[in-house]
Amino acid sequence: NITSVGNYAFRDCPNIEEFYAPDLTVDEEFRFPEEVLPATATLKRVTIGAMPFGFLFSATADVSKVHLDSITFTNGMCGGLLGWNSYILADEITISDDITSLECGFGDIGNVDLKNIEYIGSRVFENCKNLTAIDLSKVKYIGSEAFSGCVNLESVIFGDDLTIDREAFSGCTKLKQIEFKANTKVGRCAFNGCTSLEKLSIGSGSQLDDTAFNYYSDDNISFKEVYLSDGVTANLTYKELQNVTEFYLGNVDENDYFAFGGLGKNTENGAHVTIGKNVETVKNNWFQNIDETNKLPNDFDMPNYKRDGFDKVKISALDFENGSQLKTIEPCAFARLGIKGSVVLPDTVESVGAYAFGDNALLRSVSGGSKNLKIKYAAVVGTNVALEEENGVFYYNNEAVKVQKGLTDLTLRSGSEFA
Repeated sequence: NITSVGNYAFRDCPNIEEFYAPDLTVDEEFRFPEEVLPATATLKRVTIGAMPFGFLFSATADVSKVHLDSITFTNGMCGGLLGWNSYILADEITISDDITSLECGFGDIGNVDLKNIEYIGSRVFENCKNLTAIDLSKVKYIGSEAFSGCVNLESVIFGDDLTIDREAFSGCTKLKQIEFKANTKVGRCAFNGCTSLEKLSIGSGSQLDDTAFNYYSDDNISFKEVYLSDGVTANLTYKELQNVTEFYLGNVDENDYFAFGGLGKNTENGAHVTIGKNVETVKNNWFQNIDETNKLPNDFDMPNYKRDGFDKVKISALDFENGSQLKTIEPCAFARLGIKGSVVLPDTVESVGAYAFGDNALLRSVSGGSKNLKIKYAAVVGTNVALEEENGVFYYNNEAVKVQKGLTDLTLRSGSEFA
């Protein structure tokens, strides 16, 4: 039950082997007693309360002599192993269940069980070269540079409702995959310099800063798999997407124009794209560079319209998740993307815009859609698609119209809609 110690309390006790003070805490003004412990090699076991352990030594002491076998943090705030001038070494670290925040650093430690920790302050695990894996599933806030420079960190588990501050994991060069759970907020340069990253999964409702992964010009983060859940706000860069081979697109929030530019561009066969079941509209700016100053022209000019977005995205195959609610594919949405083989539209699709699949030379068939499907002019111009009766009958005003390759004349009764 001892909660405080005075200045120099054990300074002249060089043979202390164990210091057990589970209820020790700081005073109301957060002041530390002076030179409580001697910095000796004999001290091996420590149990400490809400008092930063490293500050119990003299500010001028050589704490490099202190190498603990074990330290247990109890009773509130965990002060870590930070001393006045350097870190204390400890082979084994135990954090009690009642501790929910880490405010100070641990130096170059190995893996540690964070148990019920919810708050990790700035630089707490900075440059921990022995840290290879960590479970952060209960953590709600990770401070700036908290894990910066952990060059051997390979595995991180995140939880829901998490905020990751700036440069929190910068320079973690062995980290290969990240899975953000629901409602994660990621700050500026949070994963800057994580050059081994290959797989990115972003949970629903999450928000990523535009510079979360690549900020400096010499960074080289380029994912191979990207999964964006519903409600995600994330404007991934051309560089980050150019080597992607698997891409899942949920019902994301409104993104900047040319939101997924560069997707699959540097791959041999392009990206396999799956449109999530909750997407109702495929926007024309998602894979094409279309903005307010580069508006869509008249439908009939579409095949001759040139835009920067064309040829900067490569899609090998296009699928739609089971249970799709897709209704609209906007003009140019999938034009000139290198789509191969067949595309089967969900039976919920009611509208396909002009040039939506235009100039995909290896596209062989487009089928499916609802019975009220309306196809705009030149939706499949520049492809090898022959829309035949069994898999290519489209409807205008609920009347079937069979469109065949090489068709030169078409007569419609008065009142029919044919854009």
